[in-house]
Amino acid sequence: MFYGTNITIISISLPVKNTIFFLLAFFISATIFSGCGSIYSPTLTLPHEPLSKNEGQITGALSGLPQNGDHGDLGLTYSGERQISYAFSDRISVQLKAWSQLSELYHIHYNGGTSASLTYLLNSKNDNIPLAVIATSSMLIDGRNIDANGGSLHLATWLPEVGIFRPYAAVGLGMMAVNFNTNDWGYGGIMNAGTSIKLSDNFRANVEVFGILQRYVYYRTITGYLAPSISLSWHFNNN
Repeated sequence: MFYGTNITIISISLPVKNTIFFLLAFFISATIFSGCGSIYSPTLTLPHEPLSKNEGQITGALSGLPQNGDHGDLGLTYSGERQISYAFSDRISVQLKAWSQLSELYHIHYNGGTSASLTYLLNSKNDNIPLAVIATSSMLIDGRNIDANGGSLHLATWLPEVGIFRPYAAVGLGMMAVNFNTNDWGYGGIMNAGTSIKLSDNFRANVEVFGILQRYVYYRTITGYLAPSISLSWHFNNN
């Protein structure tokens, strides 16, 4: 549809450890019953703060991504995501992301997609509540075939930091198209809410929940979706 060195020793408090390990166990041990429909990724996985020039972040995530099924319904598929972000100025950064269904990777088959995003910071990263616009272009891929193309536009905000935690939220609109001539396309609203956890100067974790309300034009259906994502990121600075 819509269309997320030096070796450092990390010290994590016990409640944070337990939460992260529980969520990892939940994703890894979950039995996958999803089908073979297109899978798209509405996750954002924002950095702990807006990136400054020459800063970047490499992220790996486990997410319950939405999968289009028969008659326009949405199913849950546990997927792996990788993302790299890099800031070319204090206001502009670029994100490249790829994702695939975990069970398909086990069978050496790719069912997921790729996306490229541009983030434009509207104010200063030092403001109490930084704001940014995020524009994304996506392709949904199954094997060697491009199943659909789409895009989304988000308004994102970082909330004030509380200890090692930095909450963030975003709202957006998105669309996906297989074929406009046959009305095989859809559109809808997206909502993201999450927290970045600063584990050390270089490592961060994210816990995010995202929701979707989409209309699939071809099937004349309206469907809702809510799922989690967890991730671990390495932050680097080339200054």
